Amino acid sequence: MVQEAFELYANGETVADICRMFNAKGYRTAKGAEFNRNSFKSMFRNRRYIGVYRYKDFEKEGGVPPIIDKDLFETVQKRLSANAEAPARGKAMSRPWDS
Repeated sequence: MVQEAFELYANGETVADICRMFNAKGYRTAKGAEFNRNSFKSMFRNRRYIGVYRYKDFEKEGGVPPIIDKDLFETVQKRLSANAEAPARGKAMSRPWDS
């Protein structure tokens, strides 16, 4: 499921579309809830999926078995960064009379 999410996002699907797909397939989060957009924020940033073990300030590459290819992980990170820097569609525009 994690690999499927990474591949879909890397190939241009939106997080909202992935949520709909996963929920339609009956997939659930680790806590048994339906997926929402926030479910993927932590998933897509989780370096454990590329084999990085972390405990407090200690980090070790290869400390756990990777399930995501590093290239795929980096592709997703670049897309996340590009989307984070994009202007928000839902933000209210400033009005001249508010100044």
